[in-house]
This record gives sequence, structure tokens and C-alpha cells, in this order.
Amino acid sequence: MICRRENESASKKIMEWVSRYVDKHKHGNPQTTIKRWIPEETKPKPPKGSVRVRNISEKPDDVLLELLADDSVNEFDKQLIRDELKWRKETQVT
Repeated sequence: MICRRENESASKKIMEWVSRYVDKHKHGNPQTTIKRWIPEETKPKPPKGSVRVRNISEKPDDVLLELLADDSVNEFDKQLIRDELKWRKETQVT
């Protein structure tokens, strides 16, 4: 009700409350000091349309290499594929 009345999101209200709480209690418990706060709006989000790259850990290498060569696959997904292939190479039993 408060959020609707003030025309703000609940997550913004919670962030404001946590920020005030931390400022008020920052000297009380130094082992749990929050040194950095990243609001949800600033976190990088994957682009929409990443459907083709789901379950990359289950796909064989040749399928992943084909996806890397496909121009319709976005860079975010291509990086996920590169990371998966690199991990496979590093953990491969010889």
C-alpha cells in the first residue's frame, strides 16, 4: 500500500531501508560491514533471446562450435560458450 501510494517500487523501498539501517548501525558490528552495495538496476542482465544456448553444459563441443560461428547468436551467449569450452579443456582427463 505504501509503495502504491508513493508510486515507488517495493525493491526501492527495501534498498532505502537497508541503506538507512546500515548507516545507523555501521559502528555496531564491524565483521558484517557492507562495503559495497550494487542496486539491482545496475547489475548487468543477459540480453533477451538467449534461448538457443540453454543447457550448454549438456551440448557436445561440435554443437557449441557451430553456435560460436553463427552470427545470430549474441555476444553474451558466445562468451558463455567460450567459457564452457575453456572449462572443458582445462578439466579434460588426459
